[in-house]
Amino acid sequence: MIPSVRLIDLLESLESGRRPAGGVSADTGEIPSLGAEHLDDDGGFNFVSVKRIPIEFFDTLKTGRIGPSDILIVKDGATTGKTSLVREDFPFACAAVNEHVFRVRVDPTKASPLYVFHYLRSSPGQKAIQLDFRGATVGGISRDFAAKTVLPVPSLHEQRRIAEILDRADALRVRRRATLAQVDGLTQAIFLEMFGDPATNPRRLPSESLGTLIKVRSGEFLPAASMAPNGTFAVLGGNGVNGYHDEFLFEEQQIVIGRVGVYCGCVHVSPQNSWITDNALYVSEEAIGWSLSTSHLHLPSRGSISTQANQDSRSFRGHGSTRLRYSCRRCTFSASSPPAPSPLTSSRPPTAPRSPSSTRSLPRSSTALSGEICSDSAHGRTPSVRCPAHLPCGGVHGIDRPPFCSEPA
Repeated sequence: MIPSVRLIDLLESLESGRRPAGGVSADTGEIPSLGAEHLDDDGGFNFVSVKRIPIEFFDTLKTGRIGPSDILIVKDGATTGKTSLVREDFPFACAAVNEHVFRVRVDPTKASPLYVFHYLRSSPGQKAIQLDFRGATVGGISRDFAAKTVLPVPSLHEQRRIAEILDRADALRVRRRATLAQVDGLTQAIFLEMFGDPATNPRRLPSESLGTLIKVRSGEFLPAASMAPNGTFAVLGGNGVNGYHDEFLFEEQQIVIGRVGVYCGCVHVSPQNSWITDNALYVSEEAIGWSLSTSHLHLPSRGSISTQANQDSRSFRGHGSTRLRYSCRRCTFSASSPPAPSPLTSSRPPTAPRSPSSTRSLPRSSTALSGEICSDSAHGRTPSVRCPAHLPCGGVHGIDRPPFCSEPA
C-alpha cells in the first residue's frame, strides 16, 4: 500500500519573496523578480515582461531566492495555485520570487521534485491547495496549505518513473494544443474567405442586432467558501472553471460569457452538470441554429477587454487600439449564419442546485446581450486566432448598465 504524506513533511523550505519599497520595473535592477504573471499554464514560464530588482537588494534577501528544481506556486489573486517548475533550461542564474509567489523546495532524499510538481498541477493537487483558500475580493492561500496537502508517496524509483511518463504526456499535450491553434486559425481564415471581414461586411450580408438572436441570464451566486473542494461538478465564472461543488445548476452544456473584471467578454463552453456563478452570463435562449462559441464573432479572448467605460464616448477599451462601442439595442454586427429556425428555440432553463433528490426551480430574470463589430481599422491588422482585432461590443444591456446608458431596457 502506497503511504500518504503531508507536503510539508517532504520539504526543505517553503518561502515567499519581497520587492524593494517603491516598486520595480524592467529597468530598476539586474536580477529578475518573478510574480504570478510569469507562470504559464503549461508549468513553465513567460518572460515577455520581466521586472528586476537591484543586485544589492537581492544580496540582502534571506528568503525567496530561486534554485534548480524549485516549485513556484501563486499564492493569491485570480490564478492562486498555478504551479511551475524550475527546470534545467531556466534562463537565469540568479532570480527571486516576489511576495505573491511561494517558492517550494523539495527534499530530494524524501521525494522527487518532478513528481511533487506533477502532483500539485493535477486536479487532486489543485483541489488540495485550494483547501487553504481564504478571502473574498482578493483571496489566496497561506503557508498552511502545505500541511493540508496530502499526496501519495511511492518509492523514489517509482516516483521518477511516474514523473517521466507525465513529462512525456505533457509534451504531447503542448504539441496537440499548438496543432489545434493552427486548425482554429485555418477555420477563421476560411470564414473570412467565404464571407469577408465582419467588421467591414464587403459582401453586404444582412445585419442583425445580437439582442434579437440570443438572450442571456446571470448565473447564481456561489462564494468560494461554500464550494465543495472534493465535489465532482465544475463551477464556472468569467475565467472558466474556478472550483468544484457537490451540486449543479445545468445538466446540459452552456455557452458562458464573462461579465465582470478582466474576464469580461471571455467565452467558454461549460461541461455537462455544472454550476455557473453570477460572475458570468449564460445563453438562455437562441433564435439561431448556430453556436455562439463557433460563430466567429471574435469575442474577446482572455483579458482582452476591460469594463472601464468611457462615459463621453460610450465605449469600452479593447484589444490594441480597438474601440468597443456601447449602444445597447442599437448595436449591430455583420455576420452570416445558417437559416434561423422560425420559433425561438430555448436551451433548458436552469433548475435548482441539483443533488439526486433536488428538483426545485429557481426564478431568474432574462436580459438581452447586444453588441457590434468594431470598425476601427487604425491598427491595420486582420482578425486572426492570435490577434482578435475586431471584437464585438462588450456592453451588456440590462446588466450593470453604465450610468451613461440612456437607452430603454
